[in-house]
Amino acid sequence: MTEEKKNAGINDVLATFSAHVKENYPEPDLFKSNLQNLLSEKQERMDADMYILSLEKNIVFLQELVIEGEAVLELTLGQINEPGQLDDGPEPLLTEIENGVKANTAERHREVFVEGVGGMFEELLEVKRSDPGIYQEKLEFNYFFLMTHRMLLFEFFSILAALKADHHIGEIDEAAPAHVTGHIQMTANYYLGNIAVGEIVDAETDITTGKTL
Repeated sequence: MTEEKKNAGINDVLATFSAHVKENYPEPDLFKSNLQNLLSEKQERMDADMYILSLEKNIVFLQELVIEGEAVLELTLGQINEPGQLDDGPEPLLTEIENGVKANTAERHREVFVEGVGGMFEELLEVKRSDPGIYQEKLEFNYFFLMTHRMLLFEFFSILAALKADHHIGEIDEAAPAHVTGHIQMTANYYLGNIAVGEIVDAETDITTGKTL
C-alpha cells in the first residue's frame, strides 16, 4: 500500500529552503569574505587583462545560467507533482542546464563584451568605456551577486526535489515562479550584505528564521 503524501504549499517549500540555507551557509560577512578570497586567488594567478577577461566570461556564464535555470524552474514548478519531475534528484537536470550554457559562453561573451550587442550588461559596458578605473570593481560586484544567485537557485532545486519525494506540492499558481525567484534574489542580497538582517520576503518566509518541514 502506497503511503499518502503530505501536503506542502509553496511557502512551506520556501521556508524549508531558508532554514536549510541558514543552517548550512556561513554568516553573510564570512560568506562574502570567502567569495572575495576566491577572486583574490584567481587575480594572483593572472595578469590584469586576463583577470578582467575571466570575470567577463564568468558573469556572462552565470547570468545565462540563472536565466535558463529560472526558466526551467518555472516549467518544473508547473509540473512538479507529475511522475518523473525531479524523481532522480536535481543533478541530471542541473548538469544539462549547465552544459548547455557553457557551450555557448564564448560566443555570448564575444557578442556582449566585444561586439556590444544583445542588451546584456549595458551599464557595465558604459563603465568600461567611460570609467575603466572602476570597471574591475563593477565586474567583481556582478560576479559576487550572480555566483550567489546561481548557488541559491540550484540549492532550491535540491530542496524542491527532496520535498517532492514525500510531499504533494501545492499552491502552484501563475504567481508562484516570480514569488520563488524573488525570494532567492532577496536571499542572495542578504548573504552579500545588501539588505539588513531580518528583512522579510513575505509574512511566511523570513530568510533569517525560516522553518523546516
